[in-house]
Amino acid sequence: MFNKGNMAQLLQQAKKMQDELMKKQSQLENIDVIGEAGAGLVKVTISCKYKIKEVIIDPSLFSEGDIDTLQDLITGAFNNAFKQIEEKMQDNMGDLKGMMPNNMPFPF
Repeated sequence: MFNKGNMAQLLQQAKKMQDELMKKQSQLENIDVIGEAGAGLVKVTISCKYKIKEVIIDPSLFSEGDIDTLQDLITGAFNNAFKQIEEKMQDNMGDLKGMMPNNMPFPF
């Protein structure tokens, strides 16, 4: 099955991957995305660790008095931001795939 040399090498590679994963997860805390909806009438700023930092709503939306539209735009802005976070996480973690042995699946 495995000899001791192969097992030690595998464990060393796993430790290297774990260290790199921790580093990349830490980097995500410093990456923000801005989700928008309604051509920028609603903007939300969220970190890639899902910390909401800012919500900006154009004042013109309040004068219209259409609460349903405002709610839809807020939801859309958050969904847009979450999609961007997923993409950034994939980009940030993607190079870890090259560290995996050829026959081992990557979790994302």
